[in-house]
Amino acid sequence: MGDISENGIRFLLELYKRCGGNPAVTFSMFEIGQDLGLEREKSGAVGEELIGWGLVEVRTLSGGVAIAESGIERARQLSGEIASPDDRRIRLGADPVLDEAGRNAVDRLVSRLKSNIEDLGLGFDRLSEIMADLKSIEAQLSSPRPKTALVKEGFRSMIEVLNAAGAAQQSRELRDLLGE
Repeated sequence: MGDISENGIRFLLELYKRCGGNPAVTFSMFEIGQDLGLEREKSGAVGEELIGWGLVEVRTLSGGVAIAESGIERARQLSGEIASPDDRRIRLGADPVLDEAGRNAVDRLVSRLKSNIEDLGLGFDRLSEIMADLKSIEAQLSSPRPKTALVKEGFRSMIEVLNAAGAAQQSRELRDLLGE
């Protein structure tokens, strides 16, 4: 894989950053390329290069792409990040305090939600409610003993808002972490 172009590496790392390591999230390869200073044609060529390497998957005919599992692994290698447990397999249990794996999974999920919240098109009230729930969860994460029940309730509250807003993917991620 040493033959990936410099723009390909930059594109892959940007896609990885945006999706937070979640292969279910779709982005426009042209928007990513534009943000990297690439023209539309070059963005398409870089996207196709990464698709050819099996690092990125096509999701829509209009240029929607998602990072593949191999792309996540490669991006982690390129960025020097230590591979973490697969968040989709982690469930918050009944323990009163989050364990380290749960804390890390919650932290990553909160980061992904915060970075993608603008794309959900939420109205002011729904956005305010989600942000309040996120702040409550972050407050728990700052505790030396984050309470599992409080984190779960924050996520449950967010699920209701996300469902009402039609944000099924984000709602599904939260339900997966809750094991519901």
